[in-house]
Amino acid sequence: MDNSEIIQKYINLVYKICITRIGDYMPSSVDDACQQVFLNFISNNPVFKDIKQEKAWFVKVSINVCNNLYKEYKRKSSVNIDITEIAETAVFSSDTNTMDITEIISVLPVKLRDAFYLTCIEDYTSEEAAKILKTSGAAIRTRVKRAREILRGIYEKEDFIYEC
Repeated sequence: MDNSEIIQKYINLVYKICITRIGDYMPSSVDDACQQVFLNFISNNPVFKDIKQEKAWFVKVSINVCNNLYKEYKRKSSVNIDITEIAETAVFSSDTNTMDITEIISVLPVKLRDAFYLTCIEDYTSEEAAKILKTSGAAIRTRVKRAREILRGIYEKEDFIYEC
């Protein structure tokens, strides 16, 4: 498989991760983050044992690129913004029945959001997600449980529950 086919295969995954990670803070940088992930792929030309390892590489690199962009943003930013307040306003101002999953989980803290996204959206097991996020399987299961509790508390009021 050549680079363009691999990029086409993972563009949606990388974009969803980037919009989930930095979309609230820096919506204009999401495309830059995606581009950086694929530039890393092309310049490093990694060799993978199987498709799972390939997908995990794109997930991990996407998270790392977004973390780096966020750190840079924090360093340059002089205004302190309460992101959770902005995210809650954005979520409650739209029709929850038509919301994208990235909007729904944007209210979660980053650690919970990553664990929830990998296990519930991307169908990784807790052990696979743990390897990607460099933590234990028990920590992933706890984070997913806490994420569900937060989402249930927010969206139960509106008769909307996302189960995985």
